[in-house]
Amino acid sequence: MLPPLTGTELQWLRSWLGEHGTDGHTSSAGRMDGSTVTDGDVRIGANISFEDLASIINQSRVEDHWFEPMLESSVICAYVFVISVGLVSNSLVCFVVARVKSLRTVRNMFIVNLAVSDIVMCLFCMPLTLVKLVLKNWPLGEPLCRITPWMQAANVFASTITITVIALDRYHVILSPTGGTAGVIGGGPTAGSKRRFAGAVCLIAAIWIVASLIGVPLAVYNGTTETGYFVLVSFTMCIEKWPSAEARFAYAAVVMVLQFVVPISILAIVHWRISNFLKCRINSNPNTLSSVRSAVKETRRHRKNTSLLMAITIMYALCWFPLTLLNFLADFNYSLFMYRNFLLVYAAAHLIAMTSAIANPILYGWYNANFKRHFLQTVCFWRLDGHQAGSRDGARTAAVGGATGERCAFNVVHAKPISYKAIQTEVQPQMLTYTPRESPVMITEACQMTTGSGVWYPQNEAHDP
Repeated sequence: MLPPLTGTELQWLRSWLGEHGTDGHTSSAGRMDGSTVTDGDVRIGANISFEDLASIINQSRVEDHWFEPMLESSVICAYVFVISVGLVSNSLVCFVVARVKSLRTVRNMFIVNLAVSDIVMCLFCMPLTLVKLVLKNWPLGEPLCRITPWMQAANVFASTITITVIALDRYHVILSPTGGTAGVIGGGPTAGSKRRFAGAVCLIAAIWIVASLIGVPLAVYNGTTETGYFVLVSFTMCIEKWPSAEARFAYAAVVMVLQFVVPISILAIVHWRISNFLKCRINSNPNTLSSVRSAVKETRRHRKNTSLLMAITIMYALCWFPLTLLNFLADFNYSLFMYRNFLLVYAAAHLIAMTSAIANPILYGWYNANFKRHFLQTVCFWRLDGHQAGSRDGARTAAVGGATGERCAFNVVHAKPISYKAIQTEVQPQMLTYTPRESPVMITEACQMTTGSGVWYPQNEAHDP
């Protein structure tokens, strides 16, 4: 931010206008879009007085912010909310996978990679982009001016490619004649565990390398530029400086195709084919369903999977289309970034795109039954450990089996036992002992081992078997 015009500068401006006249031309000076103003490019109209011109210049020099304080505060609060929720949700995904050994699978490595990409986006890219949106003057220097757009592009493409790989892997697993043992991520049916993990690591590394290379032009052609009105007003702005308009248009077209058109096409086609395959399997194999109940259960599962696949595709389109469109328009007319209204619309579109950092852990984590179950178990362990630490009673371990053969083990405090049994035809009634201070709802959710309708109820309560 520059101080208001000094007396010497005002005197120079008055004499300059006197020499050139009210209809004179400007000499070479900076323009707000970073280009050079040539003779005849800008005229001082006869209806603009010296006082008005000085007032405009003073306002531009003093006001370093694009938006009014109230509007700027709203934009900042919105970014803080998205950053905070994105950090918490994606950190939970990484924590649960790291804590639960059974979740450390090859396919979950890509879920973690997606979460890491979103964490980097929340920690670095979004705050730096916010600085660029609210301040006219770029205060962070030339290196960060080049790194910020490159890092943003690398993270976006890493996230996009990872989502596409996950979709293709689901397609191969579900439609594979080997019964789901082959896939893009999992390797062939005979691939060993170490080999699959090595392949996944190589694929993740390749994703980041490709994503980083796509963003390199932004690091090369971004930089700080002194811009302003006349030679008196100067802001250090971080802008794109391409060698030609054709180069900018070509890069914009490539980015739009790779970041939006190709991924959304793959997601739509793959998820549509998965949905049709599951539907045809239910309709064409009635003899494989042992009962009407099994048929209903399979239909419900199909509807749930279809809804999830549609949600992933629609969410991706809704999140990224507005920002992709605005970036494409700005590449044809970069001076749009000099208008406050466009910046406000751009900030809203960028926020919508960044909400993908919140949507991804929900769609790929919480809606996964296995992941959700282990997450609830992790929360269950924390809460039980908290109760146990403050108790003087002894402790023991209780375990409850499920229809899937898995076991949920946790510490419980010695107390008067309350018994639970499983109300489900496939599972024999089993006993669960816990202290009255623990929440039955918590244990019910955390230790539910089946994907069916099995629920744990107190034996002393009336429930139809």
